Amino acid sequence: MPLADRMIACTVGALVTASASADLVQCSSASLPIPDGSSSASVVLTVPPDAVGTVQGVTVSVDVAHEWLGDLTISVSHGGQSAILIDRVGIGTWSFGCGGDDIDATFTDAATASADALCSPGGPSPMFFGEILPTESLGVFTGSSVAGDWTITVTDHNLIDAGVVNSVCISITTDAVPCNGDVTGDGAVDLADLNLVLASFGQTTTQGDADGSGEVDLADLNLVLGQFGADC
Repeated sequence: MPLADRMIACTVGALVTASASADLVQCSSASLPIPDGSSSASVVLTVPPDAVGTVQGVTVSVDVAHEWLGDLTISVSHGGQSAILIDRVGIGTWSFGCGGDDIDATFTDAATASADALCSPGGPSPMFFGEILPTESLGVFTGSSVAGDWTITVTDHNLIDAGVVNSVCISITTDAVPCNGDVTGDGAVDLADLNLVLASFGQTTTQGDADGSGEVDLADLNLVLGQFGADC
């Protein structure tokens, strides 16, 4: 029996549809001024429409220069949903809220500290740093399409103390399946890809070389089998 036929006989029963997580990161460093007095600065990060997969998790990183963080509300919105990251921190404790300076932090549902817990008079600058729990869960975006506009909005509720949005990043974990197993380039990992790998097995060639090693071997076969049935 030829090698290709023997390998098909041994492996065809093991074909599975695999899923994997993939991080997609979009950033902007626009240095956008924040208008005073209940006005907003918005940064729009656009994920291309051909991006595949649905959202499984989101984190938002924010670098903001501002001299009175109790003035600020920061939110993120996408696909008709929104979540507040901070909302006038410390207003219930101090008359004008948290008086700390600056933010260089990542908002994630996996954090253990809230912004309210981190605010302290005479504290460090930036006052908010590291990982911080958002005021509202970012889980509201779970299951939505990853593609489209993600808008981070910073609102300054007072006329004193101007600020600047230095940069924002959004990191999205998706259920997209990697498609290096699509060695035929037809947009799906299927029998055509398996046949090409088997036909080129043991050769030094780009035909069927899923992992880019220059040779078609078991690593390439495993990639195709692991992604079999995926649409790219």
